[in-house]
Amino acid sequence: MGDLQALQGAADGWRRIVEALGVDWPVPGSDDVVPAERLARYYDGPSVPAEVAWLHSYVRSGQLVLPEGTYLMDWPSTAKEAFFGLELAWPAPFPWRAQIPVITNNVLVFTVVLAESHAGEVWRYEIGEEAFAAVRAATDLATLFETWVQVGRADGLMLNEVNRFVQLKADRFQEQYVRGLGVDPFAYPTAPLDEEATRRRQRECGVDMDLVEDVDAWVDLFDEVDATAERLDAQHRRARR
Repeated sequence: MGDLQALQGAADGWRRIVEALGVDWPVPGSDDVVPAERLARYYDGPSVPAEVAWLHSYVRSGQLVLPEGTYLMDWPSTAKEAFFGLELAWPAPFPWRAQIPVITNNVLVFTVVLAESHAGEVWRYEIGEEAFAAVRAATDLATLFETWVQVGRADGLMLNEVNRFVQLKADRFQEQYVRGLGVDPFAYPTAPLDEEATRRRQRECGVDMDLVEDVDAWVDLFDEVDATAERLDAQHRRARR
């Protein structure tokens, strides 16, 4: 997996940036502990990555302290919650359950991969019409946060006074704006991204290019994810009786 110390440093750098822009950084509750037994039922992986567990000790889930209205997702209490966005992973080069959704703004979702071949990588999936953009966003969570810090240090951020979250100063052509700051736009939560650049990154990170625009494959995985969530949640309900 990634470098926990590097993530801690990058996350602290991001915190300083958003606090300087006027965003409060609430402390996570003491009850935000890793539900290891429950997560083991949902995901195919040896354990919850230390980086994801630590993030929950540093960032309060559900709070808009990450860029563009993104937030750390709650630990899932059901399989339906655990599989949020994973129906979009049909062309990814690892099993769809070998990743944990971690950050979202309901326009896109970032996951951390558990599969050994891509362990620790952060992948992004765009929700809606741009669902064909499954791609690696960063090599690990530390790099994701470091990218956000770079945008802040380049004076590329401002406070959205209405919604009280940090966003780019550019409200149009955001991808070009991020690139102009010398930052990888795949690691920053703007969507959609340029299709040609997306396809190039997809080829680099092992996406199955024969499936990437296969709507039938998308529908098949959607049905599989839905059925798996129903089965696991039904099993859990029966076990609690």
